[in-house]
Amino acid sequence: MKTLALTFISAAAIVGAALIYDKATTSESFEQNIMIGKTIVTHDAAGRPVNQITLTTNGKEWEETMMKQTSYEGDEVKTATYCKQDGQWVAMTKTTFANVGGTLTISRIEKMTPDGQWKTQAEIDLADLSDDNGLLNDIVFDENGNLIMNATYVYDNGARQGLQKEEYQYNNDQISQTVSYSWDPDGKWQKQMVSNLLAK
Repeated sequence: MKTLALTFISAAAIVGAALIYDKATTSESFEQNIMIGKTIVTHDAAGRPVNQITLTTNGKEWEETMMKQTSYEGDEVKTATYCKQDGQWVAMTKTTFANVGGTLTISRIEKMTPDGQWKTQAEIDLADLSDDNGLLNDIVFDENGNLIMNATYVYDNGARQGLQKEEYQYNNDQISQTVSYSWDPDGKWQKQMVSNLLAK
């Protein structure tokens, strides 16, 4: 069985050679306003993803809209997300993963404030996993050990709020499709993006 570390990083950060995501363009996607685009992933010498650029289409041309940059510092992996605004990359969120017993676990999620400072949105004490005011990672694997769903929640005064969720489909143990969700004001997950994975 694959380790959580390998499977989680493979699914969440899309490990492999340079890859292109080609979003599904079904009528269902248009009806639900699901974003259509593609993501180009580059890797370091160790094969780890370090940069992801997402382009979306306005129906005529591709435009850069989102970027993820990942750094590896000892037992920590940090992923910062940026959105393009007025031609400039603007930092939005940062997620920190920590190595706990050989597996990667989200330990902190931060948001960039208007004054350019990272503010912690949610944090979990990895030494005390009974802390129910921190983060909750809901992770599901299939019978082959592949990660098929990863959702992150934060509890605020006992109320659960979803932060991020992705589902994964596989073909011969290789990721073939991802589905991303966002948390709506009614407290439910809404599908945002369906991605078919193609090797470049």
